Order: sequence, then C-alpha cells, then structure tokens
Amino acid sequence: MYKKFCPRCGTANNPNDIYCIKCGYSFARRRRTNFRKIFLIIILLLLGWTAFRIFTKQPIIPSEIFNLFQNASSNATG
Repeated sequence: MYKKFCPRCGTANNPNDIYCIKCGYSFARRRRTNFRKIFLIIILLLLGWTAFRIFTKQPIIPSEIFNLFQNASSNATG
C-alpha cells in the first residue's frame, strides 16, 4: 500500500490523510504555499527583467525574439 511521508518529521501516513498523524503537519497547506511562492518568483523575475531593460534603455522584448518568429513564420509559409 502506498504511504505518504511527512516532510517535517518523516512519519508514514495514509494517502488520504490531511494532517500528519505524529506532528500535525498540514499536507493541504503545503500545496497552496508552493504554488504561491512559484507564482511570486515568476512575477518578481518579470518585473526585474522589465526594470533592467528600461534602465539600460533597451526594448523590453529583444528584437532577436521578433526576428526568430519572423524567420519561423516565413519558413512555414514559403
């Protein structure tokens, strides 16, 4: 039978358990927190990229990316 291990104390729990049977760690809370952290990191990276490009007086999206898409679309049609 599959067991779910607690990341805090290492105790084996049943797959349907919401809380660790030994320390009370919430498995549901862990999923939401990770998603929020990842989302926040992505937003901060995008803001940092935008600020850097504006500070260095460059376009936010590099022209190389536009050229790449133009070449790809012309190869597909022609």
